[in-house]
Amino acid sequence: MPSAAPLPPAAIEAVCAVFEDALAYRAVHGVGYRDYDRATLAADLAAGRLHGLTIDGRLAQIFTLLDADPAIWGTREDGGALYLHRVVTAAWARGRGLFAATLAWAEGEARRRGRAVLRLDTWLEAKGLQAYYARLGFARVGEVRTGDDPTLPPQNRNLAMALMEKRLDKIS
Repeated sequence: MPSAAPLPPAAIEAVCAVFEDALAYRAVHGVGYRDYDRATLAADLAAGRLHGLTIDGRLAQIFTLLDADPAIWGTREDGGALYLHRVVTAAWARGRGLFAATLAWAEGEARRRGRAVLRLDTWLEAKGLQAYYARLGFARVGEVRTGDDPTLPPQNRNLAMALMEKRLDKIS
């Protein structure tokens, strides 16, 4: 399985191409990203928050790690969690079990940072995705409707979201 690594700012075109795949997926399946914000992705790359998995030198999956997410998690934000955001898999790489590698890496990173919980959110209507995350140990702990908060990327505004978290067994 590939290992996750921070992506350099020069990866912006490859990252946007993965998001373009996600938009095409939504057009067919009706759920998923409705748009993305290049400036947010560029800022995440510059800050070292945007990570990727590559296979044979090709970007297969991307995700962003955040130390806090008060805009979505509100009063639940307590400093004890690491947040996994914007997980997107390139169309050619779907079905290869890449999220398992991302999850294993993110759990290790959370423990390394002294976090007892790994959190993510997903679209409220994405019941299949919520069930998949539940099979991987995430529990649905609530739901939220995001507002038009300018601290959120445009693609995360005005959405009904399911909040999910996974408690980690041991912090090293």
